[in-house]
Amino acid sequence: MRPASRRATSPLPPRALFPIVVPVTAEVLDRARALMDRNKSLLARDALHAAVVMSQGFEAICSYDGDFDGLPGIVRREPGEVQERGGEVARLGRTP
Repeated sequence: MRPASRRATSPLPPRALFPIVVPVTAEVLDRARALMDRNKSLLARDALHAAVVMSQGFEAICSYDGDFDGLPGIVRREPGEVQERGGEVARLGRTP
């Protein structure tokens, strides 16, 4: 569990930082399963989040969880790092 000081650093509500809601489709579930098959220590929730990032072509995932660091095609940014970009989160969304 991460320290409380790291959890409560954002002055903005999560929906302000991440306004896009992405559906979990069969394609996403299949990709998550394949990620878990290749990465035996990857938790189901992490695999699902990584699969959404990959299937949507997002530039990065915003998380304190270092488990994403070893996944090919996934760039992890910590919440404080995203916040420092001055509200560019919506533009961080999908890669061109």
